[in-house]
Order: sequence, then structure tokens, then C-alpha cells
Amino acid sequence: MDLVTDSERFYTSIDELLDDPEEKDEVDQLMTWWNRYGLISVVTFLTSLMQASLSSLHGQGVDAIPKQCSCEDPAEACRKQRERC
Repeated sequence: MDLVTDSERFYTSIDELLDDPEEKDEVDQLMTWWNRYGLISVVTFLTSLMQASLSSLHGQGVDAIPKQCSCEDPAEACRKQRERC
């Protein structure tokens, strides 16, 4: 049982939003963004986790893993993120 959040209500509200005909334009824009950038960010994050785990298993430590960047959008956010890496 989820004592912190109401996960079922949260899921249901998102599901209703995605299926709402009045929100179609915004949902289409969101899905375009997700297909272009969101999935890449998730894959990059999971790849980094996997590399960290493998590195730890081999005794190299997390510092041996090169930092990877992911882009939230194709312009300013990506440039700023690369500067931090």
C-alpha cells in the first residue's frame, strides 16, 4: 500500500489527460518531445547506472566512468548540460 502518494489516482489522472480530446494538441506535442528526447534521457541514465555497476564490480570505481549528457531540448538546455559534464 502506498502511504505517501495515491499512485492509483495519479495514474488515472494522467491516463484521463492523455485520452482527453480537448488536450489532443498538447498531448501530441508531449509525445513528440518524449519520442525525440525523453527516451534518450532515460536510456542514457540507465546506461550510466549499468556502467557504474559494472565498474564497481571490476573494482575500478565510479570515477572511471565517463560522464554522459542527455538533452532536454535541442538548443540551450543541451549546451548548458554539456558545460556541467
